[in-house]
Amino acid sequence: MRQLFMAFALLLTCMLARPVLAQEPITVVRYAIDNPDFTKRYDYPLALLEMALEASVPAYGPYRIERASFLASQQRLRNLVEEGEHLDITFGMSRPEIESRMRVVPFPLMKGLLGYRVMLTRPDLRSQLENVHNLADLSRFVAVQGDQWTDTRILQANGLPVETSSDYPGMFRMLQAGRVDYFPRSIAEVWAELEEPLAKGLTLNQKVVLRYPGPFYFFVSRNNPELAERLHAGLMTLHHSGQFEAFFRSRMETRNALAFLETQEYRLLDLATPFDLPSLEQIPDSLWLSPEHMEQ
Repeated sequence: MRQLFMAFALLLTCMLARPVLAQEPITVVRYAIDNPDFTKRYDYPLALLEMALEASVPAYGPYRIERASFLASQQRLRNLVEEGEHLDITFGMSRPEIESRMRVVPFPLMKGLLGYRVMLTRPDLRSQLENVHNLADLSRFVAVQGDQWTDTRILQANGLPVETSSDYPGMFRMLQAGRVDYFPRSIAEVWAELEEPLAKGLTLNQKVVLRYPGPFYFFVSRNNPELAERLHAGLMTLHHSGQFEAFFRSRMETRNALAFLETQEYRLLDLATPFDLPSLEQIPDSLWLSPEHMEQ
């Protein structure tokens, strides 16, 4: 019995002395959405998020993406990411106050396409809007935009009247009811929207395109530089390998947008931005739309 006890004690000592192999840390990325009825709007950035994390596995290890169970407004989502306790990432168009509060991943996920805007309108106003030749002409009409959108500030800074709302479907209803005259939409968004019931009875002015810088980024907490570094590294890996461009051009929304830019005849109205974005200085020209898409 004494020998058995000593053998057991020796085994226990060996087990306690054995080094414990540390489990490889996992990068957990938590996100949330603002409206469950329009989840298609999240398909593109979420697919890129997974691609960037996957491309960075060799250098940064495993990852897990988690969707939060709650819903929140875009502003609330940004606040939660800034705090970094419940969410790790959000995405959207940039503006100075966002860049001052959160850490930008300086890679334009849509290559600037969100800065090209066409006008949803009612059929009775289409011909009038097609005859717009400058911003003075356009200032006779009233736009609708989200009250927290960067686009709203840009339109207003260029002397264009804007009604705002926090209700995305409600903006379509405002246009249908005649409370506003047009709804500027990205050429990467509008084609899918026209097929939805919420755009019933609306048409598109394809003769005039508004253009302004529209960088669409991932944003993370300023206290999480590791995630920002990992995402940027992953996105640049995708860029250099050609995978990002292939993905960009494989998407129906971007194919439609590029086809429009390359084949449609339109007047281009450039809008000035009322602010400077520090992030733009970090982005090489190769990450934006190529020159043939920039002029008409």
